[in-house]
Amino acid sequence: MSLNAPKNLIRLLAIAIFTISWRDSAQQKAAPARTVTLRVEVSGLRSSKGKVGCSLWASASGFANKPEKAFRRQFVAIVGTRAVCEFKSVPTGSYAASAMHDEDGDGKMRMTLFGAPLEGRGASRDARPGFMRGPRFEDASFRVTVDATVPITIRY
Repeated sequence: MSLNAPKNLIRLLAIAIFTISWRDSAQQKAAPARTVTLRVEVSGLRSSKGKVGCSLWASASGFANKPEKAFRRQFVAIVGTRAVCEFKSVPTGSYAASAMHDEDGDGKMRMTLFGAPLEGRGASRDARPGFMRGPRFEDASFRVTVDATVPITIRY
């Protein structure tokens, strides 16, 4: 046995460990993000007139006031005084949800001259609006790692 044999064995072992760890990290990075289905159950509607608009938010930017900034949006029919929005293929993570009772069916929240809502609205975790502002994302946010149902009560 030569004196270089232990050195060669150590080099070979180091190369093997590096190759295996590099391959495993590349496989982890290439793995697609896990997705879930998120149901938003809306209650407290004062009538079955119009539709319910649900928005799913991935950040505080525009939360509950600028629907065009929502991660996902949809309008659904009202059954009795309830509605259910279902968001499929949602990547796991932190979100907040909001809902509005679009009584006139125009797809927008009607407001008073001073900016107060004329149609009902609500947010996840029962986050409430403050004086001259909507609810805060931080108060409404939740973490999703599995399929989940989020209740929202509409307030007028």
